[in-house]
Amino acid sequence: MLVFMFTLTGCWNSLELTERAFVMAVALDKEENGKIRMTVQYFKPTEDTQGSSAKQGQNMKINITTVNHSVQEAVRDLINYVGRKAQWSHMRTILIGEELAKTDIISPIDFFYRDTEPRLSTEVVITEGRAARYLEVQPYIENTIAHQLRETQRMASRFSAMTVDANLLTMALQTKSQVGVALVPYVAFSKINPGKITVAGIACLKDGKLIHITSPEQTEYTLLLVGKFRSGVLHAACDQEVHEAITVHNSVTKTEAKVQNQQVRIQIQTNIYAAISEMKCTRIMNEDDERKWIGRIESVIQKKMEESLKVMQAKKMDVLGIGNQIYRQNPALWKRWKDDWPNRFEKAEFDIQVHLHITNHGIMTPKPVLLKVE
Repeated sequence: MLVFMFTLTGCWNSLELTERAFVMAVALDKEENGKIRMTVQYFKPTEDTQGSSAKQGQNMKINITTVNHSVQEAVRDLINYVGRKAQWSHMRTILIGEELAKTDIISPIDFFYRDTEPRLSTEVVITEGRAARYLEVQPYIENTIAHQLRETQRMASRFSAMTVDANLLTMALQTKSQVGVALVPYVAFSKINPGKITVAGIACLKDGKLIHITSPEQTEYTLLLVGKFRSGVLHAACDQEVHEAITVHNSVTKTEAKVQNQQVRIQIQTNIYAAISEMKCTRIMNEDDERKWIGRIESVIQKKMEESLKVMQAKKMDVLGIGNQIYRQNPALWKRWKDDWPNRFEKAEFDIQVHLHITNHGIMTPKPVLLKVE
């Protein structure tokens, strides 16, 4: 037993809880001299259990900023301020400033993949302007803005289809794919509610660099194209001022790529399952009326999807992952096409088909609710 004791591991490098500082969020920005500005939001322990929730929310975080040539060096400098070793396992969100994202985000976030503590489920967002500004905002409901951003991103992706859910793992898988295109949530300050943060839009990355930012409306139809529209609201205009809306409960998009005579033809079939949520200019009195109304909505959605696709083709960004599909089907062909794929994707022919399935007409009437009975 004495001999075996020398082979057992011990706690030679252990740290007590009071020697650790728990990181909630990290903001990365680009400095003019090429250095990285890192702002870390720590969870601040407090013994004040009698104070109001608002007061506790303001006192539960502390932001520390360091500037250095690399993230690892910036992390090393943190202990000089707080006197505790940074604990990364509870980190919620990584915010990357827009200027840094346009240059390169692969090198700055490499630390979070290699270190043993950060989790690959940590959410990643691209911010309008400098990322550090967003860590100064007070949360609305959650205890910290880091947790607030994480939950807003997840719920907006799930229920409003105004952004996409992305973390370290999904971003790595997309970036390391054959086409190298990754979709990340875009965060900005609201123009309607000054000083408030909104998560709306998608930052489209190619090989780790920010290339394009989708508008909220374009985001909805981009998510339909890539098959990530979970639920949300789509509208169709009766005229310039009046719109009718449907609430989408589920959507399924199937994409099939075919190569004929060195030309790529892609067929996209989208099935949308939705309920009528607002009727303002239509009466559905029989099956024929319903078929006409569904046809009009389908044509509007198809047109919007085509417009979003043309933007991506102009940017030469294969957000649909068509190149990945060709690689799986014919690796030898992809090897010849890979270098020139952005140009081929720009010229590819698409056939988009939309099928709308109405699951619920509403509980009131098949025509506008307040319309007078004739």
